[in-house]
Parts: sequence; C-alpha cells; structure tokens
Amino acid sequence: MLHGSRNLFLMPVRSLVCGTDLSALVASTATAVASTPLNTLDQVWVVVPSAGMRQWFDEEFGRHGASPTGRGEGVAANFAYFFPEQFVAEIERRVLASVGLERRAWGVEALALRLFELAPDEGIDRAHLHAETLDELIRWRPETLLGDDPDMASWRERYHRLAPEAALPLAQRARVLAELPTTKASLPPLVQIFGLPNVPGGVAFAELINAVGQATTVDVWQPVTQLPGTPTHPNDQIAHWHEESRQAV
Repeated sequence: MLHGSRNLFLMPVRSLVCGTDLSALVASTATAVASTPLNTLDQVWVVVPSAGMRQWFDEEFGRHGASPTGRGEGVAANFAYFFPEQFVAEIERRVLASVGLERRAWGVEALALRLFELAPDEGIDRAHLHAETLDELIRWRPETLLGDDPDMASWRERYHRLAPEAALPLAQRARVLAELPTTKASLPPLVQIFGLPNVPGGVAFAELINAVGQATTVDVWQPVTQLPGTPTHPNDQIAHWHEESRQAV
C-alpha cells in the first residue's frame, strides 16, 4: 500500500510517498524517474540508508525495466548513490564552492583533533569525548550552541573556539540553506530519497531537503510499518514523518 502527496507546504519536494511494500515503492520510483525529462548524460542521485539497500534497489529498479533516461533498458544506469551523511556533505560542498567558499568537514574525528590542538594538556581521549558530545549538540540540539543557557556556556565556548565563525558547522549549514533556493551550484536534475525509515539528523536534514527541493526535483520514498495506532490517512502519515523530525531534537 502506498500513500502519497504532492506540493507539501512543509517540504517542497515533488512527492513524498509512504508505503508498506518496498517493491511497490521501487516501481513507483521507476515511474517517477521515467516521467522526468532527463538528458542521456544526466545523473540521478539516490540517497539510501545502507549498502544492502543500495544493492537491492539497484537490482529491483532494473527488474522494473526502466532507466533514468526512460528508455526501459532494464538496468539502473547513471545513478549516483549516497548515504545521508555523504549526500549532505556533497550538497554543502557544491553550494559553498559556488560562492567561493570551501566546506570544512566537521565529523567527530575532525572535532577531536581540533579540540586537542586547542587544549593538548587535556589529552586526546578527553578531546574525543568532548568531540562526541559536540557532534551530538550540533546535530540534535543546535539551539544550545547558539543560545544563552548558562548551563551550556562551556560547550558554547568550545564550539566557538573551533574556527572563525563562518567556518563553524552551523554557520556553514545556514549559508547553504540561504544559498540553495537561488544557487548556481551544479546540482543533479533529480534526487530520489529512498528507504529511509526516519529522518536522519532530525530537523536539520529535513531543512536541507526542503532547500534542495527548491533548487531541483526531489522525491521521497519512505517505507513504513502499519501498526495499531499508526496513522493511515495519507496526510496523517506525512504529518507523522515530519513530527518524527521535530521530536528528534
């Protein structure tokens, strides 16, 4: 069973479709791709949650006898696969490069090394522990690093010492979100987000998809499990997806 909606006011993607049957979702994805005007060399970006899903999607898409060019070769040709974190990094890199900026990667290891540089006496192990906490705050509770809660003062200090303001992770993301609607960056003509059971990164990921959807065509194909009490009306299910993103923070 599939539930779908278009022109969502919460997220300007072309469609957000929820379904209990993954094969049916792939079939709908194939139809959506085939119906999108694409040039022969156009690459479709597909965001998947795992390597296993990527392999299965590739095989299943080919079984449905469609290709990104809509010619029905029976193979999933000209797809570029990304995991969510890779997708975010590539979007940020391209958009920042289009305005002459270089994206700085801020994973846990990069945070740990920078914190160790700033306070070598504390040791690399403590730096790594602080990096893990900072990474969680950046992803899930960014308001704590931008607000004035006195209980978070030490974390805000660590965060703001990492780099000049424009190179900080939250500032980078804010610049990307601001630039995306009118970006001159080279983005794919079609992005398919497939098989993510929830919203990785919560509101931050949803906001990025929102902005990407203003710059290019995006479809979201979400698997769901129908359980007692699970919303069944299409609009209720879509609202549930967005509610998950809000509750993540």
